[in-house]
Formats: sequence, structure tokens, C-alpha cells
Amino acid sequence: MLENDVNVELLNKINHLLAANIRSDDKKCQSLTNQWQ
Repeated sequence: MLENDVNVELLNKINHLLAANIRSDDKKCQSLTNQWQ
């Protein structure tokens, strides 16, 4: 049971990091497209 809770916590942290990376990539892409306009 405890092991399962730890796995869920790790998955949540990974999902949070992935979401943050996607958001920062979106900002980079937006600034790049703005430069080309």
C-alpha cells in the first residue's frame, strides 16, 4: 500500500514536470513565431 502511494506521488511529480516543460516550450515557440512575423 505504501509503495503504491509512493509510485502515485512520483507519477504526479513527473506529470507536473512534463506539463511545466510543455508550457515553457510553448512560450519559446510563440516567441520564435513572433520574431518571424
